[in-house]
Amino acid sequence: MNGVRLSQNFWLHEYTRSERAARMGRILEPDIDIVNELRLLSTEVMEPVRTHLGAKVVSVLSGWRPLWLNDMTPGSSRKSDHLRGGACDFNVATYTPLQACRAIATIIHQLPINQLILEFGAWIHISRAQNGEEPARQVLHAHYVNGRLVYSAGLPSLN
Repeated sequence: MNGVRLSQNFWLHEYTRSERAARMGRILEPDIDIVNELRLLSTEVMEPVRTHLGAKVVSVLSGWRPLWLNDMTPGSSRKSDHLRGGACDFNVATYTPLQACRAIATIIHQLPINQLILEFGAWIHISRAQNGEEPARQVLHAHYVNGRLVYSAGLPSLN
């Protein structure tokens, strides 16, 4: 199933690879509902983001996570959109994560985005609103304050 093209530039295997699962000898095999959610994420969010950024390379770092894998992922919630195939973490070649987030934030109201999160300045998390759900269109950044994970509104300054 991993040879499945979800959109012009995104493939199922990009959203279902996991170093942690591989180390455990486990393969991520989503059901058809998850594949359909990943297809919507790819076509409605990731392709427009890629086009807007003029990016040739968008590297998906994490996509769908089954519950067992999500529970093993530090900082993940049991309410995570990764569980339904509605979110991914990624980086964009030629952009820092902050630069990419700033550029994506300029088109957030044109897309069904629930959350755009700059994660620790190292990667971008993006999630798609479920069908029939009004997109929250939150722009946040994750960071630590006194050893605690905090999600703050907006993006940090460029300096």
